[in-house]
Amino acid sequence: MMQIVSRLCVSVDGHVTTPDGWPAQLADPTFSAGESHGIREFLNGKEAALMGRTTFEPALLKRAIQR
Repeated sequence: MMQIVSRLCVSVDGHVTTPDGWPAQLADPTFSAGESHGIREFLNGKEAALMGRTTFEPALLKRAIQR
């Protein structure tokens, strides 16, 4: 049986995005871009991942730049 496990970044006021649509963690002054913030460990052993567009597109762009 497949389990569904969730990992979500939410601001203190309950929003998952900033007013301009970026992921909530980007509004955190302690956020450090380019770090995994535990996502690699979280995804280890999972069969699939579902991401929102504002999370997925920057990841694609970063990967394209690295190549």
